[in-house]
Amino acid sequence: MRNRICIKKYAESKGLTFVTGATFVQHYVSSDRSYFFYDSGKWEDRTSSGINKEGKWQCDGSDNYFIWHGNKKYVSRDNKWYTMNTIFNCVKEELESRNMKYEFTSNELKLLFPRDKQHWSFYEDGKWGKFNTEDNSPVMIDGKPTVGTWECDGEEEYKVLTEWGIYNSKLNSWT
Repeated sequence: MRNRICIKKYAESKGLTFVTGATFVQHYVSSDRSYFFYDSGKWEDRTSSGINKEGKWQCDGSDNYFIWHGNKKYVSRDNKWYTMNTIFNCVKEELESRNMKYEFTSNELKLLFPRDKQHWSFYEDGKWGKFNTEDNSPVMIDGKPTVGTWECDGEEEYKVLTEWGIYNSKLNSWT
């Protein structure tokens, strides 16, 4: 089960009414509007007329959260929606098709590998790197940082190019 404590703590800190279900937490945003945070990581914005928006969510510390909807990111800490740079769309589309976890800012998209405690960073300027998540240090191979470049390979695929090889998202493998 996904940790929902951040959702509950946020609601409590803002005086929002919330309900805890078997697989979700529901915030009442207004009398006709609710946010649903599912254990699967899915998020929905609902009114009596149905689902208005949907996306993904994750905790941001112990009492805040992030929501991703299309190329927008909501940060509860700031109470603001941010627009993702569309240069990352090919990466984002491919990751979503495989249900991969990612985060983004205006100039960086991070592909998370929680089990390995590492992440890949795709930068707006076409640079790419593999990092240890705990301290953001570069992963080293043969004493060198794992860095390179990335590029779109169609609308929903990408390639990572390094001196050690090329990752092709179409094949989900390195060559």
